[in-house]
Amino acid sequence: MSTHGPDEPYDTVRNAGRAAEFDTAMDLTARQTRTTDGAIRERENGPLPSAHRENGLSGRRAAMVRAAKDAIETNLDKRDLSPAMVARLLGVSLRTLHRSFAASDDSIMSFARRRRLEEAHGDLIRSGATTGISEIAARWHFSDASHFIRHFKSVYGTTPAAYLRNHSTRSRS
Repeated sequence: MSTHGPDEPYDTVRNAGRAAEFDTAMDLTARQTRTTDGAIRERENGPLPSAHRENGLSGRRAAMVRAAKDAIETNLDKRDLSPAMVARLLGVSLRTLHRSFAASDDSIMSFARRRRLEEAHGDLIRSGATTGISEIAARWHFSDASHFIRHFKSVYGTTPAAYLRNHSTRSRS
């Protein structure tokens, strides 16, 4: 009877990510394919969501993208978050990581930037006027307030200050 450590599912997905380096399923032995499929199911707790299939991602690449997004979520607050960091965490090459994201709707860093912007938006709403926009931008590792404001406006249609004014006016009504 074997015991399973807490990191075993993560290690299995890391190995599945390594399997993604093969260009085709033909390069995998039947045992490796079963192991990869099992890792995907174990990681995702069920069959792959239809969104991954619709986006043209193979099972292995979908598992790699999901594992990478999980790693990004876990490290969202770290200043040194980068594709190289994510690749190191997953135990795959940077090229493999980028290739896995190629068929998805996001690049690695656009996903991280969008998630940071969502977190900054939440902080802005929660803090109201008590926290400055520059402070929130710095907390979520935008290079400067103007960079944050530009991205915020492109997603929410207005500047953070105007958004906050409108949000607080609606809250009082």
